[in-house]
Amino acid sequence: MEFAIHNYLRLLFLPNPNDLNDLVAGTSRGEVFLYSNNERRKILQTEGDIWEVKIHPKDRILAIVEVRDKATYKFYHADLNKNETNLLFSSPEQEQRFFSQCRFSQCRFSTNGEYLVLHGGNNEIGSFIIYDGNNGKELLKDETTHTGAIFHAVISPDETMMATVSRDGTLRFWNLETMGTYGKVMSHEVEAWKGVFSP
Repeated sequence: MEFAIHNYLRLLFLPNPNDLNDLVAGTSRGEVFLYSNNERRKILQTEGDIWEVKIHPKDRILAIVEVRDKATYKFYHADLNKNETNLLFSSPEQEQRFFSQCRFSQCRFSTNGEYLVLHGGNNEIGSFIIYDGNNGKELLKDETTHTGAIFHAVISPDETMMATVSRDGTLRFWNLETMGTYGKVMSHEVEAWKGVFSP
């Protein structure tokens, strides 16, 4: 469950089989808070805005995107079970990226949380990184296949495939077992914005 209030505070409920006692909030002041059992604990303090927080579908694990000046960003993996937060990626300081400017989710967990994907880019680069959703280990990084920002990356419900759609007008498939491209490239004459797998 997710909702936003005036883009200043983003609230998300952690998955809990019994109730909704855990709440995560990301703020425009770069803070991420965990509200649990009537107590508030700061998980992370950054210098930018907390643009996005995604929750592992089956565990107390967060993916957090911090944005600065709507051009550069940092990506964190927070394991609330271990009280550990790790920086996974920083965009190049001298290179503007579209992660913060696309009105799409820039990161997402797969259905069961096995994978976590971060995507974006700029006018010349389409970039994505696939991580192990449970521990944050990098599994695949690609910044050369797409020649424009990746607006959408979606993992199939069975977690075997990923599709990426880009401003370069292409939709590409990726085999998550081999971590390589799969099948034919689907090309369009205009920017491709979104793709969806059938259930």
